[in-house]
Amino acid sequence: MPLAVIGIIGCGALTVWSRVQRVDVPSVSAPTPVKVVALVGSDGRGDTPADDLPIFGTVDQVPGERADAVVLVSLSPGRPGGSLGLPRDLLVPNRSGEPERLSIRYERDGPSGLVQSLCEGIGVPVTGVVVVRFETVRSLVDAVDGVEVASDVPLRDRRLGFEISAGRNHLDGAAALSYVRARSLEVRQGTVWRPDAVRSAARSDRAAQVAAAVSSELASPGAFIDGLWAAWSVAPSVTVSSGMGPLDLYRMGSALRTGGPGGVVDLPVVARPGPVPAMMIDQESIAAIESFLGGPPGCQVGGDGS
Repeated sequence: MPLAVIGIIGCGALTVWSRVQRVDVPSVSAPTPVKVVALVGSDGRGDTPADDLPIFGTVDQVPGERADAVVLVSLSPGRPGGSLGLPRDLLVPNRSGEPERLSIRYERDGPSGLVQSLCEGIGVPVTGVVVVRFETVRSLVDAVDGVEVASDVPLRDRRLGFEISAGRNHLDGAAALSYVRARSLEVRQGTVWRPDAVRSAARSDRAAQVAAAVSSELASPGAFIDGLWAAWSVAPSVTVSSGMGPLDLYRMGSALRTGGPGGVVDLPVVARPGPVPAMMIDQESIAAIESFLGGPPGCQVGGDGS
């Protein structure tokens, strides 16, 4: 590749990176050095298009930003590419040590609270955070002329007016956003539609599917210019932790795209009885975390980091 072309690519990438927002998060340490990035899908309504407001609500109706989907991606040497999807209703410690849902902890304390709660609550040392507002996903999907997702059964969410068939489905930005955000999914069994609580709760898995599909499209040889323009356009709506660089973001996208060992695994949890949805970890959860990390869970906030 000519040096001039390499220079243009480098300048373009640095220009995009300069538009990304930054946020400080606590440093963490772990018994075994690991590098884990948390990809967060934020449900803030600030950039929701007018035609979607009747469905998702306005900033006044739904203030703040919650962690609607969280996918942990391993970038650790020797074990890159593993991904662990966390439920938004996972119980983690709040500032006082009391149990609180992950989405609410994020709403109160942002990325810093997310890093601290995952360290103290489930022993995962998150060393980097990438926050993407869902409307950013919509813009990126449209910029690459849509993405394909696969489903083993027909699915729909009547509230969102969303429906896909079994097999591969081509989704535009609006449909991809509904696919990720659906929380009242139904499965068609014969001629009857039945609620499916398990698939409804797997938002992080669906978010990772769409992120991987977008990454694949952007990585295709003919999509460089369109991809660079799309990235430049949405960069101000993306937030990364201060210690991350553009190479980390590229490696995260590559890890999601290639699947890594086992692809995206949803953290197994148990439901806590009560009127408010809440999920707790058990021995199966700890085993899944250990498999993801490649060693036993363990984390301390305020360590030297990794």
